[in-house]
Order: sequence, then C-alpha cells, then structure tokens
Amino acid sequence: MTTTSIRVCCIRFCLLMAFVAGMGVNAKASQAVRKDSIEVWGTVKDFFTGEIIQKGMLTVYDEQDSIILIDSIIPDQKKNYGTWEYTEDSHYKFKLPRGGEYKIRFDAEGYIAEMQPLVIPDRKYRKFTTMWMQDFKLKKKPREHMLGETVVRATRVKMVVKGDTVEYNADAFNLAEGSMLDKLIEAMPGMEINENGEIYSNGQKVETLLVDGKDFFSGDPKMALENLPAYTVKKVQVYRKDADESFLIKDSLKREDMKKLTVNVRLKKEYNQGWIFNNDVAYGTDSRYAVKMAAIYFSNVWNFMGYADINNQNTQTYFDNTGEMSDDNLADGLTSVKRGGILVSYQPKEDGLGGSLELTGEHRDNNTMSETSSTTYLTSGDTYTRRRNINNNCSTKWEWSTGLRGELGKQDGWMSLTPISGSITRSKGASLSQSATFSQDPEDAYRLASLDSIFQPVGSERLERIRLNNVLNATQSENRSWNLSSEGFGAFHDPVFGNTIGLLYNVNYTDNKVKNFSNYRLDNKQTSTTDIQNVYTFTPSSSFNVNTNLQYNLEYFKKFSLNVGYTYTFSRQKNNPDRYRLDSIPGWDDFEAHPLGTLPSTHNEMLNALDVQNSYHRTETTSTHNPNVQASLSLGKKWMTSLTLHMKIEDSRIEDIRNNVNRRHSRNVSALNPMWYIAKYINNDGVITNFRTDYSYSVNKPSMSYLIDITDDTNPLFISKGNAYLKNTGVHRISSFFMYSNAKHVQNYSASIDWSVTRNATAMATTYDRSTGITTYMPRNINGNWNASSSLRYSRTVDKKDRFKFNDRLKVSYNHNVDYISDSYGEVTEPVRSAVHNYTVNNEIGLTYTYKKFMVALENTINWRRQFSSRDNFNSLNAVDLTYSLLSAGPIAWGIEYVTTFTIYSRRGYNVSSMNDDNIRWNLSLSRSFLKGKNLTLRLEAVDLLADFSNVRNEVNAQGITETWYNAIPRYVMLHVCYKFNTMAKKKQQSKE
Repeated sequence: MTTTSIRVCCIRFCLLMAFVAGMGVNAKASQAVRKDSIEVWGTVKDFFTGEIIQKGMLTVYDEQDSIILIDSIIPDQKKNYGTWEYTEDSHYKFKLPRGGEYKIRFDAEGYIAEMQPLVIPDRKYRKFTTMWMQDFKLKKKPREHMLGETVVRATRVKMVVKGDTVEYNADAFNLAEGSMLDKLIEAMPGMEINENGEIYSNGQKVETLLVDGKDFFSGDPKMALENLPAYTVKKVQVYRKDADESFLIKDSLKREDMKKLTVNVRLKKEYNQGWIFNNDVAYGTDSRYAVKMAAIYFSNVWNFMGYADINNQNTQTYFDNTGEMSDDNLADGLTSVKRGGILVSYQPKEDGLGGSLELTGEHRDNNTMSETSSTTYLTSGDTYTRRRNINNNCSTKWEWSTGLRGELGKQDGWMSLTPISGSITRSKGASLSQSATFSQDPEDAYRLASLDSIFQPVGSERLERIRLNNVLNATQSENRSWNLSSEGFGAFHDPVFGNTIGLLYNVNYTDNKVKNFSNYRLDNKQTSTTDIQNVYTFTPSSSFNVNTNLQYNLEYFKKFSLNVGYTYTFSRQKNNPDRYRLDSIPGWDDFEAHPLGTLPSTHNEMLNALDVQNSYHRTETTSTHNPNVQASLSLGKKWMTSLTLHMKIEDSRIEDIRNNVNRRHSRNVSALNPMWYIAKYINNDGVITNFRTDYSYSVNKPSMSYLIDITDDTNPLFISKGNAYLKNTGVHRISSFFMYSNAKHVQNYSASIDWSVTRNATAMATTYDRSTGITTYMPRNINGNWNASSSLRYSRTVDKKDRFKFNDRLKVSYNHNVDYISDSYGEVTEPVRSAVHNYTVNNEIGLTYTYKKFMVALENTINWRRQFSSRDNFNSLNAVDLTYSLLSAGPIAWGIEYVTTFTIYSRRGYNVSSMNDDNIRWNLSLSRSFLKGKNLTLRLEAVDLLADFSNVRNEVNAQGITETWYNAIPRYVMLHVCYKFNTMAKKKQQSKE
C-alpha cells in the first residue's frame, strides 16, 4: 500500500469516528423516551407598539382546519412583596400531541382575529421536539368612533418589577425642560452614566441599549442618550437579555450566563411614528455659543436621524438633571466643534434582519495654553522644571459605516455584518514651548516667574546659578490618514448534529502620513553647550490586521457542554520615518532666515541633511494561533462553573533598517492561559442574588520595539535604549463579586474583591546624569508589582414613602509599585530598585430627598491617599481630597424652574502649600416654558457664579508632583432658546379634537 493510500485511509477513518461520535451523542437523545406532548408558549403583542396583550381567547386548528384546542391568554399575575407590586408578564401556554402544520387565531378586543401559521417540526436534528416558543403579533381594528375620555387620578409609581425586569415609569420623574434620555436615566434609582457615556445599573455595566426592543442607530448608546428627548419615553426597562445567538444554545444555565444586561427604552405610542425636532441655540459671556439641532423620524421599521452640533463649550460641558456641572469632562484650553451626521436604520422585526447606514463629519479647532510647575523626586536631590506650552491645531474627520444584523430563517441562525466602514482624517497644528530646569526650588513670585526671567536678555543672577538647562522649541505638523474595515459575526446550527457553530472575522487597514517641522534650541549650562536643531520629519506608516475565529459548541447532556474553538490573528505595522537635520546645511541654523515649515529647494541638499541614525524603515509582523477548549458544567439549578484553556502560540518578528544596518529580532510565545469561574444567579420576583468568582492567568510578550538594540537621541535631554533580553510578562488575576438587589425600598448591596500580581513586568529604568542633565531610559524586567482592592456599595430608600434615598460607596485599594530610578554625576551606575507603597480610600456618601417636583441632595466624597517609600529623599504623601455638595431642583413661581449645585472642593496634607486650598463652585440654571404645548423653553445657565473655581490641576505620584494651569474658562453665563416640535403629538391632539 502506498503512502498516499495510507493517508487517505487515515483521513476517512478520522471522519468516520467523528461522525460516529456525533451520532452517538444524538442517538442517546433520540433513544430517550419521548414525551406525550409538546409544550407551546409565548406572548401576544401589538403589531405596531410591541405592547403585550393581556386578555383574549385563542383557538388552534389542525391541517384540516378542525378545532383541536380552545384556551385563553393568561393575563398579568399580580404579586406583592412588601410595598412593591410585582407582575408576571401575560402569555399563552398549551400542549399539542405532536408536531405539524397548525393554525392559531387570537380573539382580543380591538384587534383583528385572523389565522396565523403555527408550524412545529416533529423532529429537529433527529431529536423529538418537546418545547416550542413562538410570539405572535396582532393588528388593531380600524377606529370607527371616539368615546368620551375618563380621567383617573393616581399617584405615579416610579418603579415596579415584572418577573426579572425592573421597569421605571418615565412620567414619575421630574426633569428640567429640554432634558434628553441621559438625564432621565441618571434620575432613576440605581442607574448611572459615567463620563464616557457608559450606563451602569446597580454598579453593573449595561452592555446593550435598545429603543422599543431594537438597536437605536447601529447600537450606539450615545446617539440615543444625547438625542432622544425624555418626554417621548413611556418607560425604561432593565433586564438581562438573551445574547443574539443564545436561541441556538440548549443549556438553560449557559444561556443565562450569556445574557447581557440591557436597558430597553419604550416610547409613548404617540411617538412611535412621526418626526421629532429639537433645537437649542445659546449665547453667553466670553463669546460662548452653542447650537444643537436634531431631526428624528420613527416608524415600526424605519429610523432616521440628522443632527448638527456647533459649540465652543469644549464639547463636554453640560448640566445634568440636578444642575451639577461635570468638571472632570472639561477639555483643556478652548475648543470649538462643528459636527453633524445622518443615520438611517431599517428593521422590520424586533429580532429580524435589518440594516443601517451612518455618515458623520466633524471639524475641531483647539487652542491650548498651559503653564506647568513640576518637581521630580531623585535620590540625590530633586529637580524643578517650569514649562509653558501654546498649541493651536485643527482637524477634520469624515466617517461612514454600513451594517446588517438579525436572525436568519426561522431561528436557524443569527448574523451581524458590517460590510465596510471607514474614515478620512486631516489635521494641522502648530506649537511653541519654553522650559527650564533648576537644581533648587526657583521660588516663583508669580506663576512661571522664573521661566520669564530665564528667557529675558538680562535675568535673575540667583536663577542663573541654579539653572541646569533651558529649551525653546517651535513645531508645525500636518497629518493625513484614512481607514477601511470590515467585520462580521454569525451563529447557526450544525446541519448534521444540531450543535452551534460561531464564525467571526475582522479586517482593518490604516494608512497614515505625517509631516513635522521643529526649530529646537537647548542651552545646557551643565555642559556649557548650545544645541540648535532645525528638523523636518516625514513619517509614512500603515497597519493591516486580520482576526478570525471559529467556535463549535457540543452539548452532551443538559448540564454539560464543551466548546472547541480556534482563533487566528495576523497584524503587520510599517513605520518609515525619514528625519532631516536641516541645520547641517550651511545657514539653515538661522531660524529667521529660514522660517519654520520651509524646505531646501534641491534634492541633494535634502539627502545630505538626512539623519541616518534616527531615520529608519521598520516592519513588525505578528501571527497568533489560539486553539481553546471551554468546558461548562451546571451545578444544580442556579450554579454554573466553567474552565477555559487558551493555548497561545505567537510568532512576532521586527525588522529595523537604519544607517545601512539591518537589525532583526523575533520572539515566540507558547503558553497556556487558563480562565476559570464559578457563578450563581437567582431572580425570585425581583429579588436578585448574583455571585461570581474568576481566576485567569495570561502571558504576553514585551513591545517588540523595546527589543531592538538602538539608541534614540532625537531629544537631546531624553535618550531611550533598547533591551533584547526582556522576558515575557505573566499576570495572575483573581476577582470575586457579590450583588443583592431587592425592589422593596430600592435596596441594592454589592461587594467585590480584586487581586493581581505581575511577573517580569516591564519597567522603564530611569537614570538621570546630573553632569549633563540627560535622562536615559531603558526597559528592564522587574518583579514585585501587585495590587489589591475591595469595594462595597449600598443604597436604599429609608422611609415608607420612599422619599429619602441613602447611598454609600466605599473602595479601598493598595498598589505595590516597583521600578528602577537613580541619578549620577557622569559615571555609569546600575539603576536602583525603588518600591513605593500606595494606599487609597475613596468613600462617597449621599442622601436625596424628593417630594413631588422638588429634589434636594447632599453628597460628600472623601479621597484619601498615602504614599511612602524607603528610597532616599522620597517625599511621602498623606493627603485627602474632600468634596461637599448641595444639589436642588424644583419649581419657583410663574412657571420658572431651577436646578442648582453648590460644591466645596478642599485639599489637605499635600507637601506643597499651594495645593492645600479650598475652591467653591456654584452653578445655577433657571428655565421657563412657553406656548400651548410648552414647545418653547428659555433657560439661563450660570457656571461658577462666585468666580472661585480654579483652572489649575495638580497631580502627585511616585515620581513627583505636577501643577498645571490651563487657559480654560471656568466661569460663564449662557442664555438658551430651546424649541421642540413633533408631528406625532400634533396628530394625536387632532384626533382627540
């Protein structure tokens, strides 16, 4: 027998064994005793709004149209738990003897009774069908006449629980006129939105935001949060939604583990179809302006939105529903933005296949001026730096994206596809910086007084004696880039055995071209030298990335499943900077004769000016294979554990060509990265208990650029070197989380513990040469870095009428930070190991009182930090930041509403006396609505009325202390004119009349 024949026989044998194994798994299920009937259940919904129909009768017919079953729709079943009312959703449920082509008819008041198909396969994947779930939708009868209205007055309940869904009544929350969806969600108990637009419910991150059960414009939460008016919302539902492909998974606990925390925004019926227009025009002191416009169209299948935003408020400045100003989001400097976009989406069914198209554009101008005073901790005495930066840049960006997502066939598969998306960006910038470094504290009479003296023709003799160096640098830059990408995910049943197959791919290509000009002058007193550089750098770069993944899920028994997968990733980055020292050309070291941004006219001059040491062509390629196996086991009805073994086989290569020398380096990683968790989830009529413990270990290589044996001296004061002997880094992580939530009195409790340790971490060993003022960096491995943290969260209402709400968040953390740092006087020394102990305690306490339209909240935040080290000359820190806030909102008189916040920021215990200060910020907003439908609103907002808030930021860490002033405008007053209009409410009013 030939070798080829042997190979063919082996392949046939393997295929046969695989088929027999699959058949064996399914044969056991087929041989199981078949039940006498198929349990059929589901919900009956309004075809247009998606609302669940509560009452009605149903009739089931067989293939000969003979009646075989008559039953009724089971209405909501009300239950009580303390002061809260819980409801089990309305549904239907009955049994059929076998599969077949049935018909079903629903008779509900106000709806058309028509036959609808109910096709149930007797067998699927050679298994008898025992359960079948199918939802139905009914169309309303044409309205013939209007009956007189009956007005029922009742107290609005803010929140109820229906099964595993927490449901908020939007009309029960008092919001300022013109509020958007983000303000509504922030007002709801247990809900938060951070500065990145991420939503959290009881401390857990919300993964999906839906509007009427569908993705809102490609699933971008910010689009809904910022553009959907709060007055259009009827209710907000929070629940754990099945993953898009979970209907392909048979194991119920695994489906439960795959669920995503979801917020579903249900719109009022009058806003389900038609146009919404929102306009906000504002102007204020210091030439502040803002123009925001949005036009949104809704229907049961189509969504359209066009929006425009023009402002110079640094984009992130806004009042929330309590009037609080988000200070952390203020951009540095002065920024003006012009942006807009068009978004279109089509989705005929809640889970059906739909598509979307998005086009956006943005132009941004930024002017930033900063003045910095910093101290660097060193073993032989600190150094002091003063720096001034002036930056002006503008950028224009265009983006587009297309998408398809939804179910395929009758629950046979699911897909999400972005065939093509991309962006084009162009930016220009210019900057000027001045800096000086001193061996002693320059003791400025005013901010940066010492820097002004150094750059004067005749300055202070004392400052000249302690001056180490000073730098003047002017730059210009231009950047052009474009990006194309495509991605997709699909899941479907294996047609032979009925197991689940998942496929994923992602392809991305980016091309970038950057031009930089620099006029640099260094006066180094330590070496008595002056370094003048006129530099031009042209840097073309590109990146190409491909990621593919295949998963196959085997469910052997009800409580055990095995997932086998394989991931392949490929990436290639090219970076080819050509650096030219124009100052090497005679006369080009005179900046006045050759202004910034000019180039020699001849090609030969450019070639002669090439900085061969720092010009290079670099290519980095990485190929990664990740076979993995995940075993999941259900332990009882509520517990589940899973173990995943990721095999990482990674081959990375880097090639660096410079100065006619080709440097190559490769690094291979072969490691087993395990992940394990055990979890428990219980939902008993809205009383939720969730527990989970995770462990993981991962091995990663260092940055390939660190492994190249080169010395980069493009900045004469900061030199970096490579290290080809770096080891791979390993990280152990353990975390545990517990959460208890009870809708009674909005009780939420949670606790978590996290711990991680890093082996062979990559640290930048820093050596400062006091004789030259040069700092040298080299990556080195180090052990001893680890951190631990623990957090507790508690919130609940404290009175019977749920008017008072108390919340407390406590987080304690410790970080053991280890690195290398030393200084010398010209001699070669070994960097000294430095260990810094960092303790942090953060506690946020708040009490909120609401009564009708009034709200008052008291908040206190304590952030305590302690840093100390046995390293010589290390300045220990034992400081605390305190924040006291009083927030209030409500009506005043004559239809005027107010929102205000009064906040005191205090700092104590810092080594620099200027940092131990108090800042007071008082913000106030007054608004009044006009016209019949309150379509027109005038709002006057004032920020920092007392003019006491500082635009100075401070930072303290293990390496030193930094204080920076920015040219932001913390104080201003603006008048807003807001107009809203919608065609849906107009049609509703006309129909009533």
